[in-house]
Amino acid sequence: TNSFQPKRVEALINRFVEECPDGFLNFCLPFHGLKETHDNIMGVPESYEKRNETYRRVCEAREKHKNISCVLNCVMSKYNHAEYREIVDLAMDQFPGAPLGVAFTRGKTHESGAGDFPLEDYQAMQAYLQERRSAIPGLNPYTRIQQAISRQYCDTISGVIGGSVKNINCQAGKRLIVVHDTGTVYPCETLETPGMCTAEDPPKDACLGNLHDFGYDLPKLLAAEKARNVVDWIQNNPCACTWECAVTNSVTHTAGNALKLGKDIVKDVTASAFSGGNGRAKD
Repeated sequence: TNSFQPKRVEALINRFVEECPDGFLNFCLPFHGLKETHDNIMGVPESYEKRNETYRRVCEAREKHKNISCVLNCVMSKYNHAEYREIVDLAMDQFPGAPLGVAFTRGKTHESGAGDFPLEDYQAMQAYLQERRSAIPGLNPYTRIQQAISRQYCDTISGVIGGSVKNINCQAGKRLIVVHDTGTVYPCETLETPGMCTAEDPPKDACLGNLHDFGYDLPKLLAAEKARNVVDWIQNNPCACTWECAVTNSVTHTAGNALKLGKDIVKDVTASAFSGGNGRAKD
């Protein structure tokens, strides 16, 4: 959600917990900088305050319902990269109930040249975020696992941007999909706009199908010829992008990446145990 309508978010939560008691609803709230920077990037006055109000309402709902959650997402661009430390500090100090994620700007942005900033700043922000998280007392294996995943996808995304990674062994269409409110299903965000794909000759139409045409039967849709052809293309063509969902999925479901991830998790948990909950083993 862009967090422009806190009351609407609250109404959605109330409806969700009533109609989908066994479901899980996670809100991703925009967190693009300090007040002036955030408002400028969002392009709407008072966006910062509305986001904070949305966060407050989600947190109140989370106290009552375990199936409600939220995270913060900062899209780094040339408009906010210079204040990355302030962004991390703000999130860690004033929004402890929502983990912060950092994305590298991608796709067709509202302002041209949004991606024109040093890759090193993206890497530095990820490193500083890891540093702040590692300083939190206490051993939480889940948190350590998430940190290890974040480090690895940061390395992968940096490689894609820098040109050294040409194939992420993408699992789109098999282990992740994108479903729109219109019922259309895509394997990923990148292939919705073929011009964003780094592979040669991507499908001109990567839509796997529409749920309305399959009686809302997702397995049936994915088994159809059109969907299988798109997924086969993904599996048989080198493809790399910076979409965090696809990269994270590849990190956790590709054998080589999973092995590296497992070693990193063990190293992290061991270091935390021997340091009283802080820090990680040196590479």
